Amino acid sequence: MSVVVVDWLGRGGIAQTTPAWTRALTDAGHEVVVVTRGGRELNGPGVRSPRDGAHALITHRRLARLAAAHGFRVVDVRLIARRSYEGLLELSTGPELEAREATETDLAFARDLAARSHRTSRFYFDGNFPRDRCDALYEEWVERGSRDPDRRLLIGVLDGNPVGYIVLTPLGPDLEGHGELVAIEERHRGKGLGRALSFAEWRAYAARGALI
Repeated sequence: MSVVVVDWLGRGGIAQTTPAWTRALTDAGHEVVVVTRGGRELNGPGVRSPRDGAHALITHRRLARLAAAHGFRVVDVRLIARRSYEGLLELSTGPELEAREATETDLAFARDLAARSHRTSRFYFDGNFPRDRCDALYEEWVERGSRDPDRRLLIGVLDGNPVGYIVLTPLGPDLEGHGELVAIEERHRGKGLGRALSFAEWRAYAARGALI
């Protein structure tokens, strides 16, 4: 049997399981085709990885059409904007906002905010996941940001009170870092605090040597 594994971004929590799935499938005797981005290495017996240029994009389009023909549908599109750190931290950061590492007390706030802040995401939009399980997913997501030694959970604090959070991913081998989950408390939205929290994220990554 041939299996197609789509790992287009090659990063993040779900994508990190791709090598394990690939190994398990090839060990079971299946041929695995991995559709991924340039620079993503997933080689091994039975693995074909059309990564570069037009061939990978054509494979991706064909796969999308094949999936649609078998009843699958698109529920989410992710866009990633990349920027060099050159001159970045010289820009206006927006409102003054303290950002700190999450404490045990902060976790309760972050979990509660996470459970109600991402309801336009792919898991809710899909329609096949119970809402309470989607809520629980995001609660666990922010907790992982605090517990995982390769991640960080920053809490935005205004006038001594927590008002938001951002989860930082591990710094990649290309020295690229990004926030994977961010939310601001409802009553504080529209005030520029998301921008201020993003600058706290970028300063944290710059301190770890990030270039992008």
